[in-house]
Amino acid sequence: MTIKNVEAHLSQAFRDLSSSTTFTIDTRFDGRTGQHVIRWKDILQVCKNAEFVKNDDRVVSFMTDDDLEDLLPLRIAYHAGAVLDIISAIPSSTLEITRGADVNGPDISCSSSVSATLFDDVSEYHTDDSDNNSNNNNDDGDDDDDNDDDDNSTDYSSIVDTNIPTPQLVDLSMTGNNPTNTSLVSYFSDMTAEGHSSLLAYNQLYGSLLNAIQLGQQTQVVEIRTAMDVHFDRLQLEMDKNKSLQIQLLERQQEIHQLQQNMKEKQDEMIDIQQQTLNHLSLIQNRLQAIFNQNYELHEYPIPRLFIVLPKPQRLRDQLMGLMSHQFRLFFLCECGTHTMTATPRIKHEIHLAKHEGYDIKRPTKFFQKYGPRVLKVLQWLRYGITVAGVVVPTLAHLKLVEGIDEIQNTINATDTDLGPMLDQSIKFIEDQTNSHRDKTDLTEDRAELEKLEVLEGADLRQLESFLKVTDEARSLANLYRIVTHEGHVKWVCIDHYRDNYRESATHQLREFFDTNGDGHFIEEDGKIKVRIWTRSSAKQFYIALVNARGVQELDIHLRWDVTLDDLRTFADVVTKANILRLQINGAHFERGPLLDTVNNSRRFNPLIQLMSNGRLQFMRLHQFKNIHQRISESAFAPAIRLRVLHITTAVPLSFFSRVLQTYTSLVELKIEVDFFSEAIRELESRQSALHDLRVVEIHSEMGSTVWSFSKNRTIDINLSILQNSGMDALDAVPLNHLVSLRLQDIILWQSHGTYTLMLSNMMKSFESLLMETVKAGSRLSTLEIGFNFWHRTDIIEAIEGFRSIREQGLSKGKSYEPLLLSLISRGKPTLITWFKVQFPGSSEGRKDMSIGVHLQSSAAAYDDDDFATVFQMYGPFIQEVDFWHNCNDQHALPLYQMAGTGSNLTSLRLDTSQLSTTGINRMAQVITHSAGKLVHLGLKFTGLDHAEQFQKAERLIRDHGTLVSELALSGNNASVWIPKMQQLCGAKGVLPVMDTLVLVDSGKKSKSLPQACSQWIFDMVSTPQSQLASTTPNPHINIKSLRKCTLRSMELSSEDWIDLFSALDFSTLESLSLGWTNINMEDVEKLIECIPDASDAKVPLEELDLSFTPVLRYLKEAKDVMRRLLERAPLVYIKGQQ
Repeated sequence: MTIKNVEAHLSQAFRDLSSSTTFTIDTRFDGRTGQHVIRWKDILQVCKNAEFVKNDDRVVSFMTDDDLEDLLPLRIAYHAGAVLDIISAIPSSTLEITRGADVNGPDISCSSSVSATLFDDVSEYHTDDSDNNSNNNNDDGDDDDDNDDDDNSTDYSSIVDTNIPTPQLVDLSMTGNNPTNTSLVSYFSDMTAEGHSSLLAYNQLYGSLLNAIQLGQQTQVVEIRTAMDVHFDRLQLEMDKNKSLQIQLLERQQEIHQLQQNMKEKQDEMIDIQQQTLNHLSLIQNRLQAIFNQNYELHEYPIPRLFIVLPKPQRLRDQLMGLMSHQFRLFFLCECGTHTMTATPRIKHEIHLAKHEGYDIKRPTKFFQKYGPRVLKVLQWLRYGITVAGVVVPTLAHLKLVEGIDEIQNTINATDTDLGPMLDQSIKFIEDQTNSHRDKTDLTEDRAELEKLEVLEGADLRQLESFLKVTDEARSLANLYRIVTHEGHVKWVCIDHYRDNYRESATHQLREFFDTNGDGHFIEEDGKIKVRIWTRSSAKQFYIALVNARGVQELDIHLRWDVTLDDLRTFADVVTKANILRLQINGAHFERGPLLDTVNNSRRFNPLIQLMSNGRLQFMRLHQFKNIHQRISESAFAPAIRLRVLHITTAVPLSFFSRVLQTYTSLVELKIEVDFFSEAIRELESRQSALHDLRVVEIHSEMGSTVWSFSKNRTIDINLSILQNSGMDALDAVPLNHLVSLRLQDIILWQSHGTYTLMLSNMMKSFESLLMETVKAGSRLSTLEIGFNFWHRTDIIEAIEGFRSIREQGLSKGKSYEPLLLSLISRGKPTLITWFKVQFPGSSEGRKDMSIGVHLQSSAAAYDDDDFATVFQMYGPFIQEVDFWHNCNDQHALPLYQMAGTGSNLTSLRLDTSQLSTTGINRMAQVITHSAGKLVHLGLKFTGLDHAEQFQKAERLIRDHGTLVSELALSGNNASVWIPKMQQLCGAKGVLPVMDTLVLVDSGKKSKSLPQACSQWIFDMVSTPQSQLASTTPNPHINIKSLRKCTLRSMELSSEDWIDLFSALDFSTLESLSLGWTNINMEDVEKLIECIPDASDAKVPLEELDLSFTPVLRYLKEAKDVMRRLLERAPLVYIKGQQ
């Protein structure tokens, strides 16, 4: 057979381990096998001693034919990207040492100049001139008696005596079977014959040791190492005389130690692997044994096998007729115990009577002869309380054998308190019949005999049924159900334990999937699953577990491969079988579809649409389905009478939106993304009358969004947000008489020059007539928000006056209006926002005038100072709210000061004092003084309190106006420095009696907890009014308010101080507690929960708990349990920072 070359040359890389050289050989194309190959002849031309080739740890075999015969000429397959190792044979010129050595020992080659007389113990040697100069310290390769140069040797002066003279030496290269393990051994001309012999034997044993280590022969390694130690001791005298020999032997010993250590590590690893294998085999064996047990016991135990007899109440007729005085009734027992316990047991798993009225015994005499001893043991078992075979029986005093079982109580006229005498009566009767009297001590000591209760022949059990008067033929005996334990044993349990155990078994496979897969979570108690699945094989495992689990009602799934039509059909079938009620599916990875499924591309998503009509699904969310409308055929749509909520988060055309409204008429909620905003609004308006159950519709697009809320009497509330100027059509499409909220927003352009420019927007002019018409017609309009890139004072004034004029004209004509909040938002830069809020009164509020609030959320005004002053001057009497919580400066303070001088109507003022000068602080102090009569809310923020000039601002305003402060925010580096100063300024909350919001922030780097004195001041500030002394209040008639909001940020407190803090808080008023970036831990949160009153005793208004970046959240699993208990105490709380 010929091997052809091809034009595309491929080369195979080889590495010759005997010389550590690397080379490549061109491959040849084998026309017969269709593979690229390398001829063995080509390898031998480069490496004539090649024995075989390895790829890592695997030997590369020659290629064979169908009969497994080597193909000729010999060849190996091409291994792309690999470097193959060539293992060479030992050259014939190598000295072979055979005497007194292991057959696998090392080969020794020596230079031709060495006298054969040095080797008394060697029967034969060969020379190789090519090795003459390989490892000799003489430059010319000849022996030189005067040469004592050893500069090339390693410095071991710290180990050996460097003053020992170095005699003439002869070099021997010792090469073991492993070509990579080559070492140098030096023989010296002045060595004794015994030394020569010991050194030769030591070298041979070293080679044998290498082979034994490679083969993992631990016993041989120990034996060879012992022999080497003997020769090493014999060489001790030679080592004392010869420094080089000493160095080399020490190196050899170190190498041996390292090799043995490596071998031990590999053996330990092998032992671990073997142990894992044994464990796996043990599991298999146990499972097989369980199967054998199950097969046997299912046949042998066809009916329940634990039963007792109790005396029947005698009827008057029986007494008069002199019938048998001792009549008994048989009751089966539920075999619950450790084998029925679940991870979270909901019921007790202690033995009890089955929920059945029991059975009369047909032939009592024969019955007691056959089963009396067994029944006696069971009765004694129940009487004294013993745990046998995993069945737990408490003592009779704690045994609730018939609790809650009406059938039994009615049958034997007994409760648990009467059961003891009845058991004793049965025991005595059977003992008298069988002559087997035993005491309690004998019974409890003889547990082995009780264990025999588990063994009752199947024939005996089958005969038992013939002794019973069974009236319920269609039911199982005693209403018990047969289960099989993990060990394969058959047990009979009541319906309650059967259901509990079945639920555990059903969900075990699902939990096992998440333990293995790990990409998601299963909240069993809520029946919720969120999962990401990456492959079809994983999906198959999940589907099986999901269907078997049953109890799952909500599924959030992300299939992370490009699914086919069949994949989605399988998925839809599983969702239907599992009875899923709420489904969310992520289609981000559903792109064009697999190439082989191209023919189904236009109907690939049909199964998902058809799934909505399966008669079970109530909620469906299709997320990130790109071009969903192009992959659904018209035939997939069908009425869905059970579907109540539908969310589609990717844009669909108008025709698809219309089809949804037309098909799913039972929807209560619809959220959808559309391409054509205005047209979608008109479509909704035209069809809304037919959607009788619809309550909420949300339509989103790049242009804007709208929310339509339908009340029971079909009144519509419409909220509309328009993001671009082209949204005028959308506003025109909305029925204005239903519009309650309108938000108009514009955008900002960023140029490459790095400067902000304003989009040339004519929004006000474009919308002027439509806006005015909206305000006139929109009698229910309560919120109007207009965002502009930039406001000039004329724009502000014209907007306010225009809307004010329209409202006044309408009111004068008797038109009815809802109160309107007009928000004018100026955006000069992303961080530069000024917000004017104008509240127009409704028609029911009489002649009440408008009120204005100014909110600055930037570092500077978005307009000129003159504009700012003009607005304050013109509308001063109407301004009731001023929010300068973000970097208020002197330019802001001046117009406010001027406005207050002419009469202030301020009811709310919030100030950030950090950028105010002394003049600005004085002006703000005057504003507060002029507004004191009407001011309801005063908020003060002080930052950088570790600096004297900033603290002076706090000192001025708190000293003069502390009784008006309702919100206080303090921050600065190193709280332990500035808190003592604050303690001197306001030592107790009585100085700030109306404060209901407190924010404390330590801006510096923390290294330890706050001093106790600082913590005590915090406790005083947050304490409930009852803990304050009346003398601390400047005005004793002012009631001290409890905190509504409390923030401690970046604070470090000791565990004791955390407890004191929680104890000081008044949870009857506290709505927000923020502890982000603090050192609060799990134990501290436990104490917090203890301090919150029980929600059943008192209403807890706590709505927010911020634990962001705290140690609590590092232990997520444990934290979830704590958070759950927290919710029991504070049902309204939202835990911020929780994952």
